[in-house]
Amino acid sequence: MHAVSPEGELILLVFLLLVSAFASGSEVGFLSVSLSHARRLSADGVRAASVLAFLLRHRSLALSTFLIAITASNYTAERLAVGFAIGIDPRLGPPVAYVVMLFVVLLFCEVLPIQHAARHPEKTALRAAVPTSAVAV
Repeated sequence: MHAVSPEGELILLVFLLLVSAFASGSEVGFLSVSLSHARRLSADGVRAASVLAFLLRHRSLALSTFLIAITASNYTAERLAVGFAIGIDPRLGPPVAYVVMLFVVLLFCEVLPIQHAARHPEKTALRAAVPTSAVAV
């Protein structure tokens, strides 16, 4: 018996994929902005810039947070997808779920967020600074 309904698992799966996409893009944005630029933005009154400057001074904290978020969300999302697929077809479900999740994670959680962040690094880094600092490990 499941503790969470199939609909709940699907919602959790989508949430985990969004976390992965957010963390992947944020990492690229973060790595593309210099500390001096973040300090300049902070001096200009951009509120999230001081948080970004803090994270840039503590790069290992931010990078480990991104790494853990990406790895944990991708692993858990794939596990949920395979579990859901087993309920549909125990024999063919897992390999199909694996291939589908591979495509979804690569395209929607890696390639597209990274391309977006590479085009808009400052905006991405600033938007990610406060949530990243809130969950930093």
